[in-house]
Amino acid sequence: MTSYLTRCGQVTGLDVAHEAVRFSRPRRATRRVQASVMEIPFADRSFDLVVSWGVPCVRGVPDDVQALREIRRVLVPGGRFLLCRPAYNGLRGHHDVAVHICHRYTKKDIVRRFREAGLQVEHLSYANALLFPLALLKRTAEKIWPSGEIRSDLTLGLGPLDGRFGRILAAEAPFVAGRVWPFGLSRIAVGRTLR
Repeated sequence: MTSYLTRCGQVTGLDVAHEAVRFSRPRRATRRVQASVMEIPFADRSFDLVVSWGVPCVRGVPDDVQALREIRRVLVPGGRFLLCRPAYNGLRGHHDVAVHICHRYTKKDIVRRFREAGLQVEHLSYANALLFPLALLKRTAEKIWPSGEIRSDLTLGLGPLDGRFGRILAAEAPFVAGRVWPFGLSRIAVGRTLR
């Protein structure tokens, strides 16, 4: 993600976890800040674009609308906000528990929260559709054959398949940007502050 964003200007990475900030050092973020999305340590109207991949649907964010208001606060008038959230409560599984996902979002959830935060929805779609069948199979298997091991899907370590999955998601990206997909593992939304 950072490699795409650096083409557009200076990138600032923000995460509440010290480990995440440290992990981002070898990447291309110009600035890295350890802070909560509930209190972003930047002045009003500091950013043209804010990207949120997974926050604020996780534990530690007590009010997701307030988090969105804080994001809107740091956006310039007409600035954009790109949001990616997990979809379908029926897909809750070990991954959700391991990474503390509190809520999976519907279209109505996102539209209502954007409106309450003062953001206008420009685009709303599903994403990660091509990997949806595999995730559905995994979640079904977890329910049929439960195990005591709780771990994130991101730690499965599938070797050469990891790269293939990344290429599948990258191939899907241009289609998600301009179309509304009928299903997928995630909800993608683009919001805009009102001028």
